[in-house]
Amino acid sequence: ADLPEDGKANFGEPVVNTYPINEEVTLLRADQGQVQLAVNQYGMGRGVYLSGLPYSAVNARLLERILFYASGQEDRYRDWSCTNPHCEVAYFPQEGVYCVVNNTDLPQETRVRQADGQVRDIVLEPSAMVWQQA
Repeated sequence: ADLPEDGKANFGEPVVNTYPINEEVTLLRADQGQVQLAVNQYGMGRGVYLSGLPYSAVNARLLERILFYASGQEDRYRDWSCTNPHCEVAYFPQEGVYCVVNNTDLPQETRVRQADGQVRDIVLEPSAMVWQQA
């Protein structure tokens, strides 16, 4: 599994010569003075800079959260999400069902948060997909 022991994102090697371009940039992470994660408001939109992000389940989850933030929908991120970055949830509102997928060859446990706030604990066998009524 590619989950770091500490569960933190791995930003990889710093990309040299990356600096905030103005004082309005919000710097969220830097390494050795090099920007790794920064955000900025641009009119009604948001920009996100992310550098050197190698693939891992934790990093994929970070990218997913960034997309919700950049689109101004961070308040919807928790709906139909799960706590384990090695798992993912797909919700099908027209059918009233959702599935939880284990993306590893190891058993996984996760908590799924539905849009109404209910939380369900799900246990998945290796590479399994479990269907649930919403």
